[in-house]
Amino acid sequence: MPRKTAIPLTRSRIERLRHDPQGPQQQFLWDAQVPGLGVMIQATGFKSYVVRYRLQGVARRMTIAQVGAISLDAARELARRATEQALAGTDPLKAKRERPERPVTLADLHQRYTATVYFKSRSDDFQRNFQSTMRRYVLPSLGGKALVEINRADVRAIVDRLIDQGKEGMAKGALTHLRVLFGHAIDLELLQFSPADRIKLQLTGTGRREFWLQSAEELRQAWYLPARPQVRAMVRWCLLTGCRRDEARLAHWLQIADEPEIGEVWTVTDTKAGRPLVLPVTKPMREVLDEMRATFPGAPFLFPGLTDNLQPIARGSSDWVLRSSTGDGSNARPGWGWHTLRHTVETHLAELGISAEHRDLVLNHKGRGGVGERYRHGRQLDAKRDALERWHDRIFSLLSASIQSAIQPPDV
Repeated sequence: MPRKTAIPLTRSRIERLRHDPQGPQQQFLWDAQVPGLGVMIQATGFKSYVVRYRLQGVARRMTIAQVGAISLDAARELARRATEQALAGTDPLKAKRERPERPVTLADLHQRYTATVYFKSRSDDFQRNFQSTMRRYVLPSLGGKALVEINRADVRAIVDRLIDQGKEGMAKGALTHLRVLFGHAIDLELLQFSPADRIKLQLTGTGRREFWLQSAEELRQAWYLPARPQVRAMVRWCLLTGCRRDEARLAHWLQIADEPEIGEVWTVTDTKAGRPLVLPVTKPMREVLDEMRATFPGAPFLFPGLTDNLQPIARGSSDWVLRSSTGDGSNARPGWGWHTLRHTVETHLAELGISAEHRDLVLNHKGRGGVGERYRHGRQLDAKRDALERWHDRIFSLLSASIQSAIQPPDV
């Protein structure tokens, strides 16, 4: 339970403040630096700055702002002003109510949410992606608009624009992040409903999501992508394994283990399917690993960041490099994306006669149902190795044919 005596408030003390379930509904932590200033925490965990004062001998309390909406220094200054108003005989609460306030905008909400302890407790990856989505696609058009004036048409305009540009994955991400942001506004009682609710994306079903690298020349261009070494190596890794972008992007060396009588195995425990992705490391995969180890010695991640080798390559950076390296720079032809490589592996495995069950094993799909899916257990590394080696033989056969075609002049 919060202390009854005043102590100097600090940001870390406020962040560590927790509601005592055995105590009252509202609990307080008072500041020793500015008399009257305190932090109130409710049973829901909601925290706000408050100031207590006396007016004509009667004790009163006024809420200043949500913790995170303003800084501690700003809260102290507002508490001092409120105390001075009360000493002069003016009720600061009445003055606050009579003072017209600027409507809360989406940019204000974004600033409040990203200052919360909850947002800062999310993964670095989530924080970067959220901030990137807001900065690139949301705030330029809606940042200055009052929350109460934003409607579903405004949100739909953003996601539809991204879909028209062939960025269907980004449209899904933007809608998800807006739902998170508007949900925070509802928690703060700034909105009664979310403008991002009940919006169904009108996906085209065409474009990059249906595209796959079919010809030898397309595979050659992907394999020898003119990009930074970690991006090119990550493309090769996705092309060799069929893994999802973030499974490769966040891969680290601790996931590679040499098991007796089996050989090297790559294991990813945190996957979209909810079960580990376990793949044997083939010779071409080992060559990619050797290149990364030699290029970035000491880096903990297989594919380090473009500016910080101790961090994984950022999602936005990897996406941007891929778009700029594979398209013509226009919205009309944005180039293929990371999921294209997964489609490519799936399709080539099918053409090689690999069964759907074994394709699902390699790609770590949830499966296509049936008795086999429910009763299949174990890692089945032999089946995965057979499928991967057959696919790798096909890759290098096509790459060799493409290179020879480029070297030899056409017949006259």
